[in-house]
Amino acid sequence: EQLAAATAPAAPSVVVAGAGSGKTTVMSARVVWLVATGQTQPESVLGLTFTNKAAAELSARVRLALDRLGTVGPDADAGPTISTYHAYAARLLREHGVRLGMEPGARLLADASRYQVAERVVSRSVGPFLALRGSVPDVAGRVVALDAELNEHLVDPSAVVAFDTATIAE
Repeated sequence: EQLAAATAPAAPSVVVAGAGSGKTTVMSARVVWLVATGQTQPESVLGLTFTNKAAAELSARVRLALDRLGTVGPDADAGPTISTYHAYAARLLREHGVRLGMEPGARLLADASRYQVAERVVSRSVGPFLALRGSVPDVAGRVVALDAELNEHLVDPSAVVAFDTATIAE
């Protein structure tokens, strides 16, 4: 199954595999296969993973394999781009955010950073908050969850405030 995945035709595909099943091995073999058979160039490869550890491991394996193939040296700049989803999105934002109307210094926040910002805002906010109950960590967690839902549904916070204000008025 791993060999079939690594040597499959160059077309969109999905490989579903559990932890410890060899995904990194298959991904690195796939890159080498595509480069060795002339189907792509190393600098055209984009490998994305969820964790820094997985990205580092994948990068090391791919670079070593391409070095053995004689295509790209272990420190070459022209090799594949391998990163976490978050780091790659941050890179895109840095490089192209201004085109989208983003401030030049804008950056993406990881979940831990989002929580830290929320906790700082909650702990520094001055009440009274008549309907707000719970500890600072609990409220910060709810703020992060609300932010995630607003982003997921493309809802501006001002729309929530307007809805809440209208509901209270009723």
